[in-house]
Amino acid sequence: MIFESLTLQNFGPYYGHHSLNLRPEGYRSIILIGGLNGGGKTTLVDALRLALYGHRAPIDRRRSLAYADFLAQCVNTHAAPTDSAAVELTFERVIYISGIEKLGQVRVRRTWQRGRKDTLTV
Repeated sequence: MIFESLTLQNFGPYYGHHSLNLRPEGYRSIILIGGLNGGGKTTLVDALRLALYGHRAPIDRRRSLAYADFLAQCVNTHAAPTDSAAVELTFERVIYISGIEKLGQVRVRRTWQRGRKDTLTV
């Protein structure tokens, strides 16, 4: 699996629409993310986990919160009550079509509003 991009919308400290290019280029196969304490680095990892695993995501700050409460807590505080939050992960993976191995692109998107269930789109 090769991560290509991560897009956040009103998620945690990220207000509005933010997209990160995670695609390795050539011989540069490592992506480094740096920042100050409280800058949102862990939130990016949480977004990856949430996109991939949903309510089963191993997220430390979720602790004993119900999944719906956790999602409500993840909506940016500056977002309007009617604004939705979303995480979207695009990646490449090997797929088999008629026994032939090919690279296929997969896009996983989870969207929700405060007090509502999340919607998964693949």
